[in-house]
Amino acid sequence: MLRQFVLSLSSGLLACGLTACQSNNETVKLKKEPKTISISQSKGYNGFYDDYFYSSQDQKVTETIERAIESAAPTNKDVMILRPMYDIYIEYKDSSHKEMHLTLTDKGEQGYLSTNNSNKETPTKFYKLSKQDLKNITDLIGDKA
Repeated sequence: MLRQFVLSLSSGLLACGLTACQSNNETVKLKKEPKTISISQSKGYNGFYDDYFYSSQDQKVTETIERAIESAAPTNKDVMILRPMYDIYIEYKDSSHKEMHLTLTDKGEQGYLSTNNSNKETPTKFYKLSKQDLKNITDLIGDKA
């Protein structure tokens, strides 16, 4: 009886482990379909600069950037003292939009997204980009970074 229980438990744990490994390789399903991604030099936290040096409606590009934004990890690190370098504007197919600031630190080795905080009552939220997502975004920015 005990042996059967141990075998059942082991099988269950193995199945859970395999399922978890497979789910990490799956593509994250986007909450919304992005239509256009635009990037500009930033003028700071209290506004958004719309003189874009990069804009794309290419589905692969827009989905790559949106996945990077959706998978960025919330952080408590205070990067507020650093001036944001870029503004990222995402327009969705449902006509809604999202505005994010991008700050690069450590000579471009780390990247943080932050919410556009034009409302002083709402605290700015920061999100750390993974190394690969940061590379995808800085590849688009090119020599501007």
